[in-house]
Amino acid sequence: MHLNIAVFICYVRTDAAGSTNTIIRRPDRARVGDGDPHPPLPFELDGVPDGLREGIGAKYNSIQLPGGISMRHLVTIPLALCLAVGIAADQGAKPTNDVGLYPAAEIQWGEGPPSLAKGAQMAVLEGDPAKEGMFTMRLKLPADFDVKPHWHTQVEHVTVISGTLHFGMGDPFDRAKTRPMPAGSFGYWPIGMRHFAYTEGETVLQLHGRGPWTITYVNPADDPRGRK
Repeated sequence: MHLNIAVFICYVRTDAAGSTNTIIRRPDRARVGDGDPHPPLPFELDGVPDGLREGIGAKYNSIQLPGGISMRHLVTIPLALCLAVGIAADQGAKPTNDVGLYPAAEIQWGEGPPSLAKGAQMAVLEGDPAKEGMFTMRLKLPADFDVKPHWHTQVEHVTVISGTLHFGMGDPFDRAKTRPMPAGSFGYWPIGMRHFAYTEGETVLQLHGRGPWTITYVNPADDPRGRK
């Protein structure tokens, strides 16, 4: 017995205006069973709507497969999945009218986070690092400032705005095993990777990522939050 089963490809396309469009396509040729190519389906849906294109699967509704399953199910199921993907994409795109402009001279610096030693300063430019969601912040670190081996529960993205950050991977802390990252440098590293750093001259860093942002020191004794 030769069994023809429809194979569908679906994806969500977003145009320049931010509108999403669900696309369903049937590859022109696919091989099933004895290797004979399927003839192209009599439809190719771009955007779907229009009553879900009245003719969708009409030709296949009358075809019965073993077990009483009709070709209608093979069309409807992937179609429903594609529509669900489109809806999810729409819900994920949350437009905002927020605008944030921070000329360098107007950035307001405050005391650094308690997870860093005294002397550090911080400016939150976007979001809230302590909460769920995207954030952007800057750290101003004095010269010869050490950040002992630690790790994060989120991917870290760092841009060096000024000064030089010497970055090392692993532990223990070893300045000889660091790589200099002068102004203009960028780096990112994965969740849980142990790393450390120190500054050469006053250094300003920009961090961005997804909160909540946490830092865990490999050696609890290095954590400024535990010091009295």
